[in-house]
Amino acid sequence: MALDGDQQSRHGRTTFAQLLGGGLLTGLLIGLAATGYAWACGWQPGSPGSESRPRAIPGPAIVDLGRVPGERLLQAAWTVGNQGGRRLILARQASDCGCLSGDAEVIVAPGRRRDLHVTLDPRQFAGAIAVPVRFQTNDPRQPIVEFQVRAEVVRDEPSL
Repeated sequence: MALDGDQQSRHGRTTFAQLLGGGLLTGLLIGLAATGYAWACGWQPGSPGSESRPRAIPGPAIVDLGRVPGERLLQAAWTVGNQGGRRLILARQASDCGCLSGDAEVIVAPGRRRDLHVTLDPRQFAGAIAVPVRFQTNDPRQPIVEFQVRAEVVRDEPSL
């Protein structure tokens, strides 16, 4: 004896028509189509897209302060952007000369830019200088970003 849809559901069985009408099959088909599209676009399980990690976009590699007196502290700013989907964290590494101070850690929100500030003490220098400034990042593609502060430190000549 054949049962119609109402009779089958009363007997604890689900028909194909009920699955389709209830959305289960429709949801399953949409999920399979979306997964196929993602695979066709190069997505692979376990490898998050670029949106799910920070992406550092450093500014110019050189900040040139020009001719500066050797007796006063110098301020330099450098811009870093984040084109990723998570916050970018930058931590300044210690310099070899000990002549730098400033931002120790900077956080850049996704889609934003921030200035990094450093202070250079030129009192131990004379003439042309180039001091590297390095920041460690949480960007897996660029674990270190770097710029260079350049200046021509001039000293007052003693008068006779």
